[in-house]
Amino acid sequence: MLIFASGFLYWILITTLEKEDEQFLDSRIKFLERLLQAGDREALEREISQENVGFTNSQYSTYSRILNESGITLHETPGMDQETPSAVFPDSRESKGKIKKWHSADNKTYLLSVTRIGSDGFG
Repeated sequence: MLIFASGFLYWILITTLEKEDEQFLDSRIKFLERLLQAGDREALEREISQENVGFTNSQYSTYSRILNESGITLHETPGMDQETPSAVFPDSRESKGKIKKWHSADNKTYLLSVTRIGSDGFG
């Protein structure tokens, strides 16, 4: 009975932590959307380029990439192209708001999400 209870509590903990990670990612996306829609490119560039400054020794990092409607990168967190190549992201036409868990070759786990902005998907 003790093993069952421990397993159940562990499952609840893991589920809660995963949900918190997804909520953090969702709030981060919404924040970047607001900056993009406001048209403040300097604030957006600053936010993206400095988003991991305080987390240099942390196991957690946030990477952001903003593309135009042609798929050309406008803004990107430094080092993101080495960590998470564009090809591993879900298709933006089919997965708005969905989060994909991806494991890199060096066994790092990433949560990936794609969001299109504007009536045609772009701001």
